[in-house]
Amino acid sequence: MFRKALLVTMLLLPSFANADENKVSAGVGFQYGGALGVKYAVNTGDNSRLFAAIGLIGGAVGYEYALSEKNAISFALGSEVIVSEKGFVMLEYNHYFQGHDNTGWRVGGGIGITRKDQGGAYGAYGETDTKGNISVNIGYQF
Repeated sequence: MFRKALLVTMLLLPSFANADENKVSAGVGFQYGGALGVKYAVNTGDNSRLFAAIGLIGGAVGYEYALSEKNAISFALGSEVIVSEKGFVMLEYNHYFQGHDNTGWRVGGGIGITRKDQGGAYGAYGETDTKGNISVNIGYQF
C-alpha cells in the first residue's frame, strides 16, 4: 500500500512545478528510502520543499525548510525493511555545501522513531518494537 501511494505521489509531483523548481538527488539515509535511493523534491515556496523518495529497501515522503542558503531541516516519514518495516518518523538537519538550490553534495543527521517487528530468521513474533534512532545521510543533488 505504501509503495503504491509513493508511486502515485511521485507521478503527480511534476505537475505542480516548473522544471527549474524540481530537484533530484541520490544518496543514503532515511530521507532517501534507506540504503541507496533517489529523492524527487518540488519547491513549494522560497524556502520549502515537498519530497518523495524510493530506495532499494524502502521509501519516504517529507517536507524540508531552508533555514539559510546552506542549512535546512526536514521531516521524513516512510518505511524500509532493515530497521523500520513498520515505519519511521525522522527530524533531520541537512547541510548543502554549494547551497540549497544548487548542484552539489549534502550531508546531514537526525533523530526519530522507528518501528520494527520483533522476530528472528523464521518470522515475526507478532509484536512491534518502537524505539528512538539517530541517522546520518549523505547525498548529491543534481
